[in-house]
Amino acid sequence: MNNEKKFDLAFWESSYSFFKKYYQQKNEVLRLFEEVSNSFPVENQKQYFTFTKGNKVSQGYNLDGFPYQVLDLVRDFDSQQGFNVRIMNWVGKGLFIFVYVGWDLTESFLENLSGSKDLPNAYLGIHPFRYSEIIRESKETKKTIDQSNQEDISVFWESIDLQERFDENLNILVDKINRAFEYTR
Repeated sequence: MNNEKKFDLAFWESSYSFFKKYYQQKNEVLRLFEEVSNSFPVENQKQYFTFTKGNKVSQGYNLDGFPYQVLDLVRDFDSQQGFNVRIMNWVGKGLFIFVYVGWDLTESFLENLSGSKDLPNAYLGIHPFRYSEIIRESKETKKTIDQSNQEDISVFWESIDLQERFDENLNILVDKINRAFEYTR
């Protein structure tokens, strides 16, 4: 049994401080997401999106082996008319904004987005929640997208540089979400 896997005792002995720090930092992200969520009350969303289901903060522990925290706004994932903004902190991978746009709205969204530096990546594949695939297989948003065979929700996204100061992150996220809402008009 020489190829038997062994426990890394040094890791287990030193992991307490790591997990304590991770827990504290994760709670800061969740607090940030709650503050961002509070900036977008459901009543205000209804002026853009009749079918909004409001906001939701959630978290998980195994997205391709890494924990994550998510803020969803609007939460309408209809493949034709839906819209959702997802802010995701994927531990070890980064902070992202993903904007889900139903296919009927994609063309006008792209027109409104043109000329902007926002959301430079577009994913039109069949797995809009497989984030490794989205990041790996996306195209530049500004390139012409063949819409003839598309029947699913489109995903526009970008990576966001996390800042040290809480208020800077809050302002960046609120600004990006406001602009994403405006692109739907």
